[in-house]
Amino acid sequence: MTTLETTPIVLDDRRLVLQLPSEVLPGEHRVRVEIDPPTEEGQSQEEKPPMMWEGNVLVYGGTSDFTGDIQQIIEQAREDRARTIWGETPL
Repeated sequence: MTTLETTPIVLDDRRLVLQLPSEVLPGEHRVRVEIDPPTEEGQSQEEKPPMMWEGNVLVYGGTSDFTGDIQQIIEQAREDRARTIWGETPL
């Protein structure tokens, strides 16, 4: 399998032509296409995932809607989960 990553231009007629490397032999091939929306100048095409490894520790780098200390957050999540299991609406 050969993986290619490129930034082509899609023309008005919606055609896309690629020049493939020499290791791709002529014939029928299975092809997967993923099209990302265009980005504004200066923006990164790929977003960083909120979870990342720092050494041997998995760190959450995203944002949270929770306020308060971690113990309160854990207790609230446990209460919400218990209410869901028992069929009650979480607070």
